[in-house]
Amino acid sequence: MLIEEIDENNFEEKNKEGEARVSGKIKRLEVQLQKNNVNWNLFYDPTVWVYKHLTDKQNKPFLLRGFQDTIINDKHRLVSVVAANQVGKTWTACVKAIHHALYVNNASVLVISRSEQQAIMILDEIKWMMKRAALNFDTVIGDVENRTELHITNADKKGTSVIRCLPPTLSALAYPATLIIPDEEDFWEIDGMTQIEYFQRVVLSRTFETKNWKTNCICGVSDCGHFTMGQIFAISNPNMEGGLLWSQYKSPNWHSYRFNYLSNTNNTLEEYLKAKEELPS
Repeated sequence: MLIEEIDENNFEEKNKEGEARVSGKIKRLEVQLQKNNVNWNLFYDPTVWVYKHLTDKQNKPFLLRGFQDTIINDKHRLVSVVAANQVGKTWTACVKAIHHALYVNNASVLVISRSEQQAIMILDEIKWMMKRAALNFDTVIGDVENRTELHITNADKKGTSVIRCLPPTLSALAYPATLIIPDEEDFWEIDGMTQIEYFQRVVLSRTFETKNWKTNCICGVSDCGHFTMGQIFAISNPNMEGGLLWSQYKSPNWHSYRFNYLSNTNNTLEEYLKAKEELPS
């Protein structure tokens, strides 16, 4: 089910709407910070949390764009995002992974990317974000081929949350997941299976147990609604009709989003129209 689309016809309206929503959240936080009376429940919203705790590559507070705020806060169990290059979808996924791992006790986050190299690159981005924020973590390179992990001690100092970045192989079967981020899923190449078969047999099945967990949020309240356990947050560039992304877009069970080049407010309509003439769709 299509929830939102940003294209050349509505990008100005949608971007202004999103900027106003994010700005409102940040203003509420800053007022509370000035009064030294912060409602810490605000930080269950990853948009607010990342602004307060992380910085971008220009050393500025990490401010999500409007469309990023929309998708990162979607609580539906199945979320599918198709977006253009360089609008910020992978960074959104990195923020979501860190926030989930910090606020969910014994979290297991799986990022499944199209190759081992791509998976390692995403984990490097996550580690970079955490280093800039001075958050403590241990990196563990396991003995199993293609396995790269980042361990985060839970707030209770007892449990450990793990972020694992893997290529689309059967090695993912070893791990249950409280959050799965299929990255560039429409470009996966899997030996012996189609993308849809791999997703149904390997990815989706990793959440059949964790989707029923009710008390893992650090707030300690059962069914608090702060997080959707067993959520799948898929992101990809578009590839072609008939693939995994297309099947999710056509399914009523998914919340689907479509964002073009103009979702990045730094991009211009002139650039977009020129690229549209010169490059494949």
